[in-house]
Amino acid sequence: MKLAAAIHWYGRGLLSQERAAELAGMNRRDFIRALAREGVDVFHVDDDGLARELGQDTGGPKTNQ
Repeated sequence: MKLAAAIHWYGRGLLSQERAAELAGMNRRDFIRALAREGVDVFHVDDDGLARELGQDTGGPKTNQ
């Protein structure tokens, strides 16, 4: 039951992998394997986060004026 809750909350972006694994009572590696078994994305990446990681942060969406 704890694993199901941890996967649900992680999938919704409410917990980090580390915190969700801790809640489920397992290490992060095993939690990632559980995510894969359940078909849950292991990494959450959005366009803005990816741009920040790549050092290309533009400050948000731009509009043509």
